[in-house]
Amino acid sequence: MVTFDLSWISIFSLFAVILSSLLIISYCRQLNLQENKKFEFDKILVITAHPDDECMFFSPSILNLRRCSTVHLLCLSTGNYYQQGETRKQELLSSCGILGIPSSHVTVIDNRYLPDDPKVNWDSKIAGQIIADHIKHNQFQVVITFDAYGVSGHTNHIDIFKAVKRLKVEGLLKDVAVYVLSSISILRKYISLLDLPFSVYSRQMFLSSPQDIILAQKAMYAHRSQLLWFRRLYVLFSRFMMINTLEELK
Repeated sequence: MVTFDLSWISIFSLFAVILSSLLIISYCRQLNLQENKKFEFDKILVITAHPDDECMFFSPSILNLRRCSTVHLLCLSTGNYYQQGETRKQELLSSCGILGIPSSHVTVIDNRYLPDDPKVNWDSKIAGQIIADHIKHNQFQVVITFDAYGVSGHTNHIDIFKAVKRLKVEGLLKDVAVYVLSSISILRKYISLLDLPFSVYSRQMFLSSPQDIILAQKAMYAHRSQLLWFRRLYVLFSRFMMINTLEELK
């Protein structure tokens, strides 16, 4: 009678799972690098609403794109909801430095009509004018920002999309390629790299390497004023710390 040692079977199964996962990630990274060639422009602008958006949501895009382009950041508020605006601005500059964006490429807007407040809708004309002027002055070729749901449903995130959409419809961004970060279900949002099979078929995916994931986590930890317990969990489990999928806004 043949007997099996269950412990060895468990070890073998775990090894097989790890090996398969590494092969899948390696394949996706190669696919990712090939797809990213379409983003080989001189200057790319990432538009966010608050300090910490850049690492919580866009770090895979930023860390991949900085290798082939110059990445700039436009943040439309100082994040002053709890009267911490100046502190959060300095934290943003530290975070961007970790992500590879020098302070000279970071612009933070402090406009009383664009407050950090989920209960206040930003005026799309005001936000749009700021965005359009910044793009024209710096001659950006690609813009990346939030989609219509804004990843977390935050009003300020959605308002940025509305402003950019308005500019696109009015023909003010006709020479600029605009990509929006795809929002996903809350289940997928917190399954980390397990979301990879669902993301790999997206038209444009950015997948972070293990080294980039560590950099993104360090960037988030630069936002010391925001490190409440649930954000620490976010850093560990959020798929957006490791994977971005983008859609072009036509």
